[in-house]
Parts: sequence; structure tokens; C-alpha cells
Amino acid sequence: MPRYDFECSDCDVVFEEKVSLAESDKTIECPLCKNINTKKIIGIPMIFKKQNSQSSNGISPNAARRRHRSGCPCC
Repeated sequence: MPRYDFECSDCDVVFEEKVSLAESDKTIECPLCKNINTKKIIGIPMIFKKQNSQSSNGISPNAARRRHRSGCPCC
């Protein structure tokens, strides 16, 4: 079930609710003041990065070696 952010127009609180797609147009009650003067907020999408074997700076060890000439003592 998707989660949506809502903002209460009466008390300005922002809260999150699980709402099914079938009920996405349903009026949601504010958990703080219990009023139904709320609106759905369009949030910023989260981007998840796949975990892999890269070093902490984001460059793979093989890519770091390719930047130097063959036999470089730092690699």
C-alpha cells in the first residue's frame, strides 16, 4: 500500500498515511487536530542506489587503476 504525505491546512502539521490506490481520493483526518482540512503533498521521489563493490568515494578499484599508467606504485 503506498504512503502519501499530507498537510493539514488548520494546524500546518505534515504527516504520512498509508492509502490504497482505490481510496486515494478519500479525505484524510489530521492526527493532531482531527480536522479533515488536509491535502496531499507531492513529494520528492527517493532514488535508491544499488549496493556494489565500489569504494567509499564511488570509484571502483579497477577504474582507479585505469587512470594511471601500468606499473604505477600507488595502485
